[in-house]
Parts: sequence; C-alpha cells; structure tokens
Amino acid sequence: MPTAPQEKAAATPPAAAEVAATDATQRQPAAARGGAAGPPLRVLLVDDHEEAVTALHALLEIWGHEVRSALDGPSALAIARELAPQVVLLDIGLPEMDGWEVARRLRRRPETAAATLVALTGYGQDADRARSRDAGFDHHLVKPVNPQKLKERLAEWFQIPPHEVARGVVRPARVGEGKDPWTHDDSTPTPSAS
Repeated sequence: MPTAPQEKAAATPPAAAEVAATDATQRQPAAARGGAAGPPLRVLLVDDHEEAVTALHALLEIWGHEVRSALDGPSALAIARELAPQVVLLDIGLPEMDGWEVARRLRRRPETAAATLVALTGYGQDADRARSRDAGFDHHLVKPVNPQKLKERLAEWFQIPPHEVARGVVRPARVGEGKDPWTHDDSTPTPSAS
C-alpha cells in the first residue's frame, strides 16, 4: 500500500548540535543573538539519508534559517509548494524520483522557478555536473561538504558581507555574481588508507 509523503521532523540530536555549535550563544538562532538584518532564508533540504538530513537541518536552523526537510522527491515537491523556498539543497540519488527530475519540476513551478537550486550529492563526475546544469541547478557541491564552506557559499550566493556571516546574519537576496559553481569542490577530503 503506498504511503503518503512524509516530512522529516526537525529533531536535533545532541551529536548534531555539538558538532554544529560549541557554546550556548552559537546554538541560538541568529535573530535571538541580535544579528539578523532581515528574515532568514527559507531552505528546503532533500536527502534520503535520514541522519544526514537531521544533522544538516539542525545546523541550518542554528544559522538562523527556516528549514523544512524531505526524504524523497514527491515529498519535496509537496513541501516546496507551500514553503516557496529560496534555497533547495537537493541530493541527486533519491528514491522514486531522482534529484534531476525534482529540479526540472521545481523550475517549472512559479513558487520555485527563481529558487537557488544546489545539488548536494555524491555524484561528482563532469557528466553529473553537466546533468545538474541541464536540469536547472545553480550549483553542484560534492559530499561530504564542509559545513563552514557551505555557510560561506550561502553567504556568497546571497551576497552577505563576511563580517555578518561570522555573526550568523542572513539577508536573503537573489544569487549575484561569484565563483563559477561548476568549477570548485567544497567537499571535505577523505583520508586515504595507508
């Protein structure tokens, strides 16, 4: 029997919070720290790995963003309709509908046509990046992504001054000029076995 798409709850396991922040001040949303100059970004996070979603969801909330999560493509499309996200962090290898198809559908919808779509995926070959570009992604980041690099990229893409990034300030704006999203890799190097 098919089940209805389910949204991932915004649970914050202690380990995720410990990794994301080391003191009580950092654990507060940006607005609570007095740093938000405007409303937080509306972020849709889509990945079929529940633990990864839980950790990144918590981190994005700590940075002051409004976050909703989904574990599959159909759920992501349903959430996007009501959230109208400014940013979609989207895995490619999803069950039921891959991230490329989700991206194409998001681009056709008025509430998500202008959203910044970021492939956050283990697929890092040139052909994968080309497919992402063709599907309508703005950026392609290869997992595992360094959390600080992701925070910096969000700031860069939304033109947030560096001193405000450090304070957790978020000021939504449409992506402007910056680094070519197809030529850099924000992944954390994996130690090689000796």
